[in-house]
Amino acid sequence: MKVNTNQLVNLASSEGWSIPQLAVNLGVDYSYLHRVLKGKKNGGGKLFNGIYRLCKDKGLDVEGYIFLDKSLFVNNESGLRRNQLGVTQQQLAKGIQAQ
Repeated sequence: MKVNTNQLVNLASSEGWSIPQLAVNLGVDYSYLHRVLKGKKNGGGKLFNGIYRLCKDKGLDVEGYIFLDKSLFVNNESGLRRNQLGVTQQQLAKGIQAQ
């Protein structure tokens, strides 16, 4: 997975947010987000969780903000949608890792 930095910057602009305000809304440190946006660092779990939560809150498609090799979630036999690591959407929203 990789962060679509252009889309994040566009989102901040459309919301009237500065990059530090975007970092707050994503729940990450500004310095970390700045390094990700400049391509000096890859996004990690905390950033991906923040993107997921922000997209859910704003009614946006998370796949527009994260580049994926495959679809992020698939339905399983129990009806829960899980990502490739076995984490459900509900767990991801709460920041819980697969066990």
